[in-house]
Amino acid sequence: MERGTSDGYVGVAVDSAHVASLAIFTLAVTVSFFEWDFDDSFIIYRYAQNIIDGNGCRFNTNEHVNASTSVLNTLLIALAALPGGDPRFAAHVLAGFWILAAGSLVYLVFSGRFGKAYGAAAAVAIALPSVTTRPGGWRPIFSSRSACSSSTSKHEA
Repeated sequence: MERGTSDGYVGVAVDSAHVASLAIFTLAVTVSFFEWDFDDSFIIYRYAQNIIDGNGCRFNTNEHVNASTSVLNTLLIALAALPGGDPRFAAHVLAGFWILAAGSLVYLVFSGRFGKAYGAAAAVAIALPSVTTRPGGWRPIFSSRSACSSSTSKHEA
């Protein structure tokens, strides 16, 4: 890499600045919506807590039926909650991480192919619905905020 070229160190600095901006945005969104849960989330939290407690992937410990519609999400939350044991906290941290990961990946892919401005616009298009989509509306699957949304939110307009 040559110093001063747009493909060299300057390009890396611009990429780092965009990803850092996205990280700050994601942190702000995650903190501001940390107390915002949808009723279905508590079902997932109970499944995750039962997994952590060694009772298996079930809602009621005396039943041997798994009725979870999002098994992978439940397992990821349980795994992330193992150190502290709080599935709700783990779910919110994971939601922020998924927004950051999706936005960063989309930025890097689009900026490499179409330029930095298009990469930044694509990252915003991925991350912004996690903030602007109201409960009951369409929420993109890639934002992963669906498990952390609420129809009775204190953030509603």
